[in-house]
Amino acid sequence: MNSNNSIQVKIDANVLLQELEDEAVLLNLTDEHYFGLDDVGLRFWQLLEKHGNSADVIRDMKIEYDAPEETLHKDLGKFIIELESVGLLSIIEQ
Repeated sequence: MNSNNSIQVKIDANVLLQELEDEAVLLNLTDEHYFGLDDVGLRFWQLLEKHGNSADVIRDMKIEYDAPEETLHKDLGKFIIELESVGLLSIIEQ
């Protein structure tokens, strides 16, 4: 994912987010697959739910975490691909 492209995503309606004390877990109610999130992963997820695209997530994360844009692109791209591979979200072709 390069900085000029935005990935559109759709979160599966059967995915439940459960926040615990220091972590969060995503659970797909259809196949009971779960995925643990750290604090950054949780924020990525929350912003993907809110915006539905990577460009807005990266914009917000740059402000909140004062992280380099290139690092955010790389990390968010990996995150989206991993969640798609386990059926927690879908990438919408543009």
